[in-house]
Amino acid sequence: MQSNISISSFRWEDTDDVVEFLNEIDDLKNTEKEISKEFFTRSHKLPESNPEVDSFLAKTQQNEIIGFMHLIFEKKINRLVVITKIAPVDQKNEIFIKFMDIAQDFAISNKINVIHTQIDKKDSLYINYLKKDWSLVKEYWNLKCNSLKLSNPEILQIPDEYTVEHLDPNKDISNLTHIQNISFKDHWGFCPNTEEEIRARVEMTNNNPEGILLVKNKEEVAGYNWTIFASKNNQATGWISMTGVSPKYRGLGLGKLVVQLGIEYLFRKGANSIELEVDSANTPALTLYENLGFKKHSETIWFEKTNL
Repeated sequence: MQSNISISSFRWEDTDDVVEFLNEIDDLKNTEKEISKEFFTRSHKLPESNPEVDSFLAKTQQNEIIGFMHLIFEKKINRLVVITKIAPVDQKNEIFIKFMDIAQDFAISNKINVIHTQIDKKDSLYINYLKKDWSLVKEYWNLKCNSLKLSNPEILQIPDEYTVEHLDPNKDISNLTHIQNISFKDHWGFCPNTEEEIRARVEMTNNNPEGILLVKNKEEVAGYNWTIFASKNNQATGWISMTGVSPKYRGLGLGKLVVQLGIEYLFRKGANSIELEVDSANTPALTLYENLGFKKHSETIWFEKTNL
């Protein structure tokens, strides 16, 4: 039986329709999390990204978008990350399989060693398919807290020899790039960033240099917390995006300090809730966040495909 679903490459003229589709599928319309055209465009114009090569659409015969796939090729670690969004239609499984086939062909043609994709733990349809010849490698928890339930943190005491500064894009991009790369160099799935990539992300919608907090020992960055904030219609959400401490300064309590600084900043800015993602095997981080009032509200699984 011939399929009534077509798969095509994304073109920039599809942007409005894709943004509409992404907001509808995740019920983001008229919320603070709504994806804007500017955000979508900027996120797909990051360095080394070309959506007309690495993004694909699934459409019905009536030209309605019911699926979107974005492939992120991380050349430095020779990894392909597959991101899919598919409408809850009867052909959902068919579209997912077609997307995965395209991703694998893309990896083979670019001599990529490994493919990763992140799946909601409740998505049994995708999980059952991937279990056939993919490996489950990581589980992440999405945590959330709100200002009413957040347990009172200890009074923040910054050691005398340290200062806390907001990011200055004119002088701190190099410092931020360095601290992020050394903080996460041994973390699973981390791809080192260039200064160009970091600057592009700092300039993304909902990012603000004021919300990127640097803990410095004299002029050396010891730790940082990168927060994101979005608001609309009296609702506001904050995210702890990245937080890290230089190996040189670990064991001094700076990790807890930078997390609390980020939380304090977001609530002072007006966030109703704060969200973050953490590796379920990272017990120290989970303990810290739970002590600060965070609760698990969803789980995702990372699958891996090698030997392409």
